[in-house]
Amino acid sequence: VNKFNTNEGLVKQGNNTFVPTLKNGQPILVTEPKIVSGMTEASNVDISTQMGKIIEAQRAYQFNIRMVQTSDEIMQTVNSLRR
Repeated sequence: VNKFNTNEGLVKQGNNTFVPTLKNGQPILVTEPKIVSGMTEASNVDISTQMGKIIEAQRAYQFNIRMVQTSDEIMQTVNSLRR
């Protein structure tokens, strides 16, 4: 298993495969890799905060849709009055 001083230069190739570039420097061999249980769950994401942000974004989107629909209805009314 290899690691690098920085992961910023890795180029994504697809299927979770990355290729190092010169920016990454020389690979460092990890002699004793370990599998640590629960590390995926410790991703520093607060699920309640993120769900709140999703709901907020959804409501803002719905509000914007209503504004566009109202604007369309007003334009239709104005155009029908001109005739």
